[in-house]
Amino acid sequence: MLGAKVIVRFGTAGALVEDLDVGDVILSISANYYSGGLYYQYTEQPVCISAVADYNLLKHIEKYMLKHNVKYTVGSVISADRFYIPVKEFIAYWRKFGVKAVEMETAILYILGAIRGYKALSTLLISNSLVKETGYPTAIELKKHVLKIAEPLLEAISTFKDI
Repeated sequence: MLGAKVIVRFGTAGALVEDLDVGDVILSISANYYSGGLYYQYTEQPVCISAVADYNLLKHIEKYMLKHNVKYTVGSVISADRFYIPVKEFIAYWRKFGVKAVEMETAILYILGAIRGYKALSTLLISNSLVKETGYPTAIELKKHVLKIAEPLLEAISTFKDI
């Protein structure tokens, strides 16, 4: 509604794979989701829209992550709005599809980007893990990771010209 041409989300996610640690970054190429609910309100049909990032935006931000030596991976996430789930079954189900982490907003960000015509990318900081013991770091404990990622991310966004 306000005319955004590019939206980059910088949020948190819980790891579903062992090789991700607190402080690592996922550049989410795609997001899986459970159809219905909020999604149906936008599609008005019983369909699933591909929830994918803008590839050129992802590649541009990836360049700045490399430049600043930020450990990252590119991968798929699951956007889910249920906190209290049977964790083992959830992890097993989504891992078989190559999903690396769980979070709540990426799928709708990408779907609305497709509908409304803006370029989108979700940059996710791993804040905890569902597959190994990491505890739940506080905002103060995550701050050092946020600051390390924020600089290259802001630099990348400010230099992105493919709009």
